[in-house]
Amino acid sequence: MSICNGYFHRIHFWYVHYLRLYGSFVHVNVFVSHDASTRIQAKAVRLVRR
Repeated sequence: MSICNGYFHRIHFWYVHYLRLYGSFVHVNVFVSHDASTRIQAKAVRLVRR
């Protein structure tokens, strides 16, 4: 029972770790894409105002 419990604990630990990594990666991706889109919009506004 202790071996099974330890195995489950290890899987749970890696699962949480992976979720945290994945969440931070998605957050960074969304932030970068949002920054790029705002820059593109600013450039487009400048071009239109000319």
